[in-house]
Amino acid sequence: MFYLSLASLLWAFSFGLIKQHMTGLDPYFVVWARLVLSLVPFALFFRPRSLSASALLKLTGVGAVQYGFMYVAYLLSYRHLQAHQVALFTVLTPLYVWWMAALRTRRFGGRGFLAVLLAIVGAGAIVFSGSGWRGAALGFLLVQASNLAFAFGQLAYRGIIGPARKEADDMRFFAALYFGGVVFATVAVGMFGDWTRMRPTPLQGAVLAYLGLIPSGLGFLLWNMGARRVTPATLAVFNNVKVPLAVAAAVTVFGERADWRTLLPGAGLICLALALSSPKTNRRQTRRASAGSSALG
Repeated sequence: MFYLSLASLLWAFSFGLIKQHMTGLDPYFVVWARLVLSLVPFALFFRPRSLSASALLKLTGVGAVQYGFMYVAYLLSYRHLQAHQVALFTVLTPLYVWWMAALRTRRFGGRGFLAVLLAIVGAGAIVFSGSGWRGAALGFLLVQASNLAFAFGQLAYRGIIGPARKEADDMRFFAALYFGGVVFATVAVGMFGDWTRMRPTPLQGAVLAYLGLIPSGLGFLLWNMGARRVTPATLAVFNNVKVPLAVAAAVTVFGERADWRTLLPGAGLICLALALSSPKTNRRQTRRASAGSSALG
């Protein structure tokens, strides 16, 4: 879970940076620039012979969905929603991850579903402000499309690469995902971009470089590395860990206000969800059940 925790921490600071510095730029351009910047360093480590041509093609398609489509839908939702609404609507991502994994394995365990629900309730308690629900239908659908794309990409990468490969192997073919995202973003910015809003100031350029190289680049690598090393329930829950971290970053770094009466209980529910989804907890319960069965026998 170390990789997922570190990625969540990196993403926590992105919300404040985007809100303060990226709103004046064309959203399609922001998506394209971030993904190009993410692709460049990983292209240096790309070793296409480490995977079959079929697997590389699949990874390219996964990247187009998980990064390209996800980012476009996410940023477009801000045209119809307030920031707190976008944050609220993203808390459904764990449910999509759990649901897709359950359909794939045909295992609809109540424990994993309970952990996902706790994560959603905890994150929702943190970001819900109780206002601005009218007229948000299109924005809600855009956020859910983004959530579905990100959930699909996590599980698809997990299925293509598998849990057995070493950490160094991810670096050898991760550029394929970013390439797919760049292709999608290039088509989107060419068709729908506003060319008059694609000239970042020096400060915006610096922030854009950071967002592309660190949260989008290193963050997505860490996330997908972690995604193939944990259970689907743990992966689902971790999709909401960034919510309390983002709020904490907004308060301590960007000077925003937060309601600690909802932040602390919400973070507590997410921690409880992580404990319920932990493989160690599941193994301990399995051993206890086995011991109890032996004693009864």
